Amino acid sequence: MLENAAVKRKAEFLAGRLMARCALENLYGKSCQILTGRHRAPIWPEEVVGSISHTDNSACCAVALKTDVPYLGIDKEDWIPSLIIKDISDNIINEREKLLLRRLSLDFEKAFTLTFSAKECLFKALYPSIGYYFDFDSAEIVSLSLEDNSFELILTKTLAADYPRGRKFIGYFVVDSEGSLCWLSG
Repeated sequence: MLENAAVKRKAEFLAGRLMARCALENLYGKSCQILTGRHRAPIWPEEVVGSISHTDNSACCAVALKTDVPYLGIDKEDWIPSLIIKDISDNIINEREKLLLRRLSLDFEKAFTLTFSAKECLFKALYPSIGYYFDFDSAEIVSLSLEDNSFELILTKTLAADYPRGRKFIGYFVVDSEGSLCWLSG
């Protein structure tokens, strides 16, 4: 799985897994090894939902019991530079989203990073139950509020019976000088 990965990538991966072990111990008093499944996704204990994220300098994890929360996604991103945004934006956001982000009282780069992270949260939250990859165009950001640090996504495609086209998801974010942290749960 990580045999050919760079040392930096291995360290980030291990930091995320360590955070997961600590989060599980906090949740219900026992620590366990987090195995890696298909597409390098973490395999959580049967009664748990969880999400791991890491950047160059930090790792984080969120876990909850499935009886309390059916899905959970968390994503941490460093601010994405404008040159990279120029190269990837057409694969991440559509024209309506571009207009929404440009109307915010926030630099476009920061608004784009938040949107990218929000969509990553959605993927991490839904992937365990639907079991397949879906693209960024499967969801559209329809609001990003700087007043209450929230975002709203709507599915543009049906992903599964429980996740039909038009279903809305609300998540939250915090920002600092280095980047953003987004999360959503149901």
